[in-house]
Amino acid sequence: MNGTIETADQQFDLVIKGVLVGTFDLTLRHSLTRAAAAAADHNSPTSLSWNEARSLVAREDLLGRTMRIWRSTADPTEFQVEID
Repeated sequence: MNGTIETADQQFDLVIKGVLVGTFDLTLRHSLTRAAAAAADHNSPTSLSWNEARSLVAREDLLGRTMRIWRSTADPTEFQVEID
């Protein structure tokens, strides 16, 4: 833990519009001090850094789409980010 921010690096399969584009190391950050205030503001104290996958997701055609983060039920060490 870094001060009041928890950080985790994890590999995620990235699926965009039904196509697996690769596996990438992404970084999740969660602010423990902002959690209560963020809930009151209807905001999230958690952020995602795309790192090397940034160029794949920073596209105008993905604006307004839904992003989901999944954890595999078959293997709890596998994760996926899906943008429909």
